[in-house]
Amino acid sequence: MATSTLVAKRPTNGAPKDWDFPGFTRTRLDNGFQVMSAHAPGRYMGTAKLIIEAGASNEEGDQGGVAYLAARALTEGTGRHKGGTFVQAVERLGAVIFASCGYDSFTVELHVPLDRMEPALDLLAEAVLDPEFSGKDIDRLKLERMGGIMQEYSQPTSRAEIAFRKSIYSEDSLYARSPMGDYASVMNLAKGKVRKYYERFATPPASTLVVSGDLDGFPLVKIAEKLFGRWKGKEPERSTGHNADAVKRSFVLLVHREEAEQSQIEIGHVGVPRSNPDFFPLLLMNGALGGTIDSRLSRKLREEKGFTYGVRSGFVQRRQAGPFHVTTAVDTKVTTEAIGEAIEVIRSASADGFTQAELDIVKGFYVGIFPLQFETPDAIADGLGTLVTHRLPDDYWATYRHNVESVTLDQVNEAASKYLRPDHLAIVAVGDADEVKDGLLEANFGPVAVIEDPEAGQPPIH
Repeated sequence: MATSTLVAKRPTNGAPKDWDFPGFTRTRLDNGFQVMSAHAPGRYMGTAKLIIEAGASNEEGDQGGVAYLAARALTEGTGRHKGGTFVQAVERLGAVIFASCGYDSFTVELHVPLDRMEPALDLLAEAVLDPEFSGKDIDRLKLERMGGIMQEYSQPTSRAEIAFRKSIYSEDSLYARSPMGDYASVMNLAKGKVRKYYERFATPPASTLVVSGDLDGFPLVKIAEKLFGRWKGKEPERSTGHNADAVKRSFVLLVHREEAEQSQIEIGHVGVPRSNPDFFPLLLMNGALGGTIDSRLSRKLREEKGFTYGVRSGFVQRRQAGPFHVTTAVDTKVTTEAIGEAIEVIRSASADGFTQAELDIVKGFYVGIFPLQFETPDAIADGLGTLVTHRLPDDYWATYRHNVESVTLDQVNEAASKYLRPDHLAIVAVGDADEVKDGLLEANFGPVAVIEDPEAGQPPIH
């Protein structure tokens, strides 16, 4: 019988293998439409993503969810393939086409065997240039989204995210609401606004087609010229949106869920935009704090205390300042202690910084995992899409490892001191208020507000 032995010393990182992000081309057509392609030899399942540089951050204040509805409706039918016949045409090619929308971009995505890429791109172009946007489809999708919102309010993880988002941004901030819209905004959204939003932002200068796969001999630019070259439109005027920080001092929001056995916890504040010049020091600082399995938060809450199966932290990447948050789920009886330990880890990192050993571990992780992030055409296309959405330089991925390795301990500790705000934390716990409220008050993390009814704040069903 095989026996197992405990390893007395943690294994060290091996030397990273040489690997470069695939070379890619960038071509702009006369109408401003951009084409990017990355050749991935031997990958015969191709990915195409048409990225429109507009998203929920460009919605007008009372139209939350209009971008999401436009994305959902885009592949419901076209002028030529009405209703379900569009989906049938896509399926006959063995392809998948769908659209999605975040805060910063609107993406139409295609997955198809490369020997059928050209006719599949024809269908993608049809959806982008001539969507049907029928009133019947919009009505159905609105009802589906409203039902989805009700479901989100019933789940501890999404309920905590909703409360946290609304806690750290001012009420009139676009980031305070979901990129898919809130119940009232979706319910009251006029159907004609969906087409109006889409036609305003879906223009060739605002759009980029990204394709990855084994593209040897594939005339992508010629095909793109044929499909999109006659598309007309100017660069749209985009609003910058409004995203004000609402956290003036630490406070606790406790969302009551009767007899909940666990508390879902979100702790944090408004972070920084993706364009922040300290991106790489922040990446490594967060990795050491809570972004990797070897992080301080993981060692403290998971390994030492045994409070949770997992805890993570992150600076959410958006064009404007996205959230910084720590998220975990713990047993109800250790809610207060877990929050206290997490805050202490944040405070210690901000005040005292990290060690060289911690930095070396997290550097090894990010350098080592880098090639694994781009093993498929889909992942490579995502990498190119990141350049588009966040307007990063073409050599971003080529210099990524070097930029990670070049970060010093002083830079990491300066980032911790500068960007972590341990005295300005929104602390959200979704759990049994009857069990945890007194402990939270005694801990004096800040004022405690309780949503007594687990359904409080949930919109009515119509």
